[in-house]
Amino acid sequence: TMIGEDGNRWIDYKLVFETVAGFGLGGSTIAMFGRVGGGIFTKAADVGADLSGKVIGLKGGKKLDEDSPYNPAVIADNVGDNVGDVAGMGSDLFGSLGEASCAAMLI
Repeated sequence: TMIGEDGNRWIDYKLVFETVAGFGLGGSTIAMFGRVGGGIFTKAADVGADLSGKVIGLKGGKKLDEDSPYNPAVIADNVGDNVGDVAGMGSDLFGSLGEASCAAMLI
């Protein structure tokens, strides 16, 4: 609500709708970047575990498995998987919250 020079109150609906649309689009954009960032972190940790398993070998010429307890990058790989899951789920929840809030404000 705004108060005019004559003391009457009025609502600038264009400003309200622009604000709601900006809030929804901004929330969706942040959620998208959060999901992408979590995926990049997960992929980097996974590639690191694969590479270290191929570089570090056992006796007899065997190579380490990606999930072997002897692989030093397995902890980073597990942390990366958890970060990817949490970032993805948190981003989805944040995007849904923003969009549901916009829908509720419009109704």
